Amino acid sequence: MMTYEEFRKSVLDTALALGCDAAETVFVEGDRFQAGVLAQELDSYSVSRKFGIGLRVQVNGRDGYAYTEKLDDPEALCRRALDNARVIGTADEHPMQGAQDYAAVTMPDNPVCD
Repeated sequence: MMTYEEFRKSVLDTALALGCDAAETVFVEGDRFQAGVLAQELDSYSVSRKFGIGLRVQVNGRDGYAYTEKLDDPEALCRRALDNARVIGTADEHPMQGAQDYAAVTMPDNPVCD
């Protein structure tokens, strides 16, 4: 199995080789714990971990997205995202933004979350 960075690079290279105008990835990771209590006793619990990579591509002004938790087939991920972009009925009014320098991005002092 590839490392995350190897898989990410392969995904981006493959997306562009398959004809995407642009491509970007997002890394998703998180833990979840859930417990149920019945009559003041632990009734059930579950622990899960989420890890994966999302890919958004743009082709002919249309965006497509795909996600995987298996880092073993970059071309399959790219083809799913491309297929999703091709079925969009109209071109996206808001194409992907260009490359960003996230080190320069600052958060507001009091962010509001919904």
